[in-house]
Amino acid sequence: MKQYQDFTFKKGMAGLVIIAFLVLAVIVVKGDLKLFPSKSLTRQSNQAALLKEHFLNDSDVLSIQTKDNIVFISISDTKSRALVFTGKGSTIAKAWAAADRKAGAYIGEHENYNAVWVKADIVNATQKIRTVDLNKELASVHFKYFYRKGIALDDNFGTAFLEAEVNGNKMITYPEQQQTSKATGSDSVLLNKKNINHYLESYYGREPIKDIPDEVTTFTTLGFFCDEQNTIYPLYNGGLDYGRRTVDLVDDDVISEVILNASTYLYRQLDARGHFTYGHFPVFDNTMTGYSQAYNGHLELNQPVSHDKRHGSCPAPGQRNSLSPERVHRI
Repeated sequence: MKQYQDFTFKKGMAGLVIIAFLVLAVIVVKGDLKLFPSKSLTRQSNQAALLKEHFLNDSDVLSIQTKDNIVFISISDTKSRALVFTGKGSTIAKAWAAADRKAGAYIGEHENYNAVWVKADIVNATQKIRTVDLNKELASVHFKYFYRKGIALDDNFGTAFLEAEVNGNKMITYPEQQQTSKATGSDSVLLNKKNINHYLESYYGREPIKDIPDEVTTFTTLGFFCDEQNTIYPLYNGGLDYGRRTVDLVDDDVISEVILNASTYLYRQLDARGHFTYGHFPVFDNTMTGYSQAYNGHLELNQPVSHDKRHGSCPAPGQRNSLSPERVHRI
């Protein structure tokens, strides 16, 4: 009798285990429970995987000696502003993994997002500085938006911005007085709390910062960029070219590519009516409209569209202009 009871008990327990696994499987399939950690960006993007391998084996990266390892991973679908994810770790690999998980989690929540362009930066130098002293340093910058350092608002880099984020979101206010009088007073240039919070809230859903801290950390990075062709480019890490692709040799191929890419971009700024978009304000995703409203306003009533001789001719809708990519390529 006892053996029969033991057998029945074991059979019942086995049944419960099977049922539990079936329920768990259903939950996992429905996405209500993640049995395994969320996929990393590296597993979802070929560009990220290639960049990781290059990044973690680059001699310049491995030679960096800093107190903490801070890695930034930036991703873009080529259509919208890049998103930046920060990771910190006792080793470079762990810092990469931390940033990689954050980027992967974002993509996991946005299934239609395709990370085509991926950039990786590692902090290679830092400087703690009082905000009032930073203001004086910023006042000495000759041109607006050419302060080539990132800024962290806390020691842990929990709220930290790459140089491109700082300038691309106008986190620094440059009063006209500074430009005309070259003022260097402690209050002549300020970190713009309003624009910082707009960026944090709009793109990351984060809580706004309450105040600009009395002390911040400025930093520079060593960076690499991987494009849609799976080509990895090292980036300049100093001077006015900071963050741009390095060019070792300017030969015919490089010049031809630059001309073709630049002319293609310019050509795409023409709309079907021949109106040219002179530029974009990246801070709030606005387009320059002054030209169309002021100089070219009369063209609204005239077709085919043409500029005066100062600007050359523009094509009527459906036509190619004299700087079409096809023409430049033939040249």
